[in-house]
Amino acid sequence: MEAIVRNLRVVWDLLFAREVLLVGATAILTHFFDVRKLKKERHTKYQDKIGESIADALTAVREISLSTKTFEIYEYSIDNSPADNANALADSVYYPAFMANKETFSQMCERVSSAREKHEPYLDLMSAAYLYIFERYLMNLALYAKKYGLQENLDVLGLIIIVDVQKWENKFDRHLVKRLNRPHYKLFSRHGWLWKFAKCYVEKKYLLNTELDKIMKSSSKMIDESAGDSTNA
Repeated sequence: MEAIVRNLRVVWDLLFAREVLLVGATAILTHFFDVRKLKKERHTKYQDKIGESIADALTAVREISLSTKTFEIYEYSIDNSPADNANALADSVYYPAFMANKETFSQMCERVSSAREKHEPYLDLMSAAYLYIFERYLMNLALYAKKYGLQENLDVLGLIIIVDVQKWENKFDRHLVKRLNRPHYKLFSRHGWLWKFAKCYVEKKYLLNTELDKIMKSSSKMIDESAGDSTNA
């Protein structure tokens, strides 16, 4: 009888131990999957937040890019068109609207500078490079206008540089649309050779060998030649 009782106790202990093990294993697995689910949810929320910031940055920068497509008709070209010319508008010449006067030009400079400060951390390297180069272009434009007394005739200067603005806007907008249509959740550091490469690539296309660059070099050359003639005289 004692042997039977002892065997029953062993069986009971084994069943109890197995139950404890099952409960423990279930608890561990449940905890593991709960932690994994929580991490995944946090990662998803993080990606959503980053993705939203990136989309906002791209959209804000694209608004600036698209605003450069607004043009104004140069009044002198209208005034000198024949009165009976039905194609007067077609024969007119245009300049970027932000080149209308000092105020509109300053507003564009401020918009670009503010966008770089606020949105650049969330832009991909190429988008940031396009914005950076355009800011440099505007700075060169401002320096040229000041140096040669064209601050009150920015619209005239706009007739020359409109080609540069159109090329920059066209390429930049295509790039921005691609980024918006292919959302990503990566942030990029503004250090290292990739950032330098992006800046150099855009610089060669939209800062060097532009119409502005040509007139800057031409004006500088004329001044040097004039100074040389004065010295020889």
